[in-house]
Amino acid sequence: MPPIVRAAQSSTLLDAALAYADLGMSLIPLTGKRPALTSWTQYQKQSASPEDIHRWGRAGLLQNIGIVCGPVSDNLVVLDLDGAAGYPAFAATFPHLAQTYTIATGGGVGKHVYFRVDGLTASVRAMATPIGNLELCGQGRQVVASPSSHPETGKPYQVEKALDILHITDLEELAAWIETFKPRQSAAEWHPPPSFRFPAGDASLNPRVIDAIAQTLVGQGFTQRGDWLHGSCIHPEHHQNGDRNPSFGFNLKSAYG
Repeated sequence: MPPIVRAAQSSTLLDAALAYADLGMSLIPLTGKRPALTSWTQYQKQSASPEDIHRWGRAGLLQNIGIVCGPVSDNLVVLDLDGAAGYPAFAATFPHLAQTYTIATGGGVGKHVYFRVDGLTASVRAMATPIGNLELCGQGRQVVASPSSHPETGKPYQVEKALDILHITDLEELAAWIETFKPRQSAAEWHPPPSFRFPAGDASLNPRVIDAIAQTLVGQGFTQRGDWLHGSCIHPEHHQNGDRNPSFGFNLKSAYG
């Protein structure tokens, strides 16, 4: 069993925090998903000592654990996917990157995908996309670690792929993929993200992504009408116009949603 998996499956938060620190990871105590410290800047440059961690435990600050990304944790970068369709789309587009240590978040649909990167990529995110929120977390970011509990559901963050952290040269292609989901116009003029150009020239990857998203939506009760899947909106919290039953459509040919 990889050491990172053993750390994540520790029986207590204190044991897990000490195990992560022993693996060279910088960590901070969290309240829910937020840092429990007034400032955690120093832990972006230097890891907490075992004495620091024990002190946090005694003070009741260690309600959850946050792992600090970036050089302080040996060039750790984490892909944070918040949305049921996010991980299937990522794994279909970058199957080689999916073979790494992965955490299922306690929210029920999210995933944290871990990497060690030779050339650090700047943090990048695209929010409220058709496949959910996409964030590549590097320098200056932290992610909730197992066995922490989700602040809303109370369910634990758990190991989904019990693999070692994948070591890779860079994540430029993944960052570029996330960038394609950012809207280039105002909301009234929004158009679907441009097609991502895959370096291998494998034209079958785009249909795989569409199929992966479609299977996820069908599993959530969406029904097909012609080229469209219809169902309840996957992000009802974003509706601000009083819609009683917000809906969502996904085109099986264009991937427009």
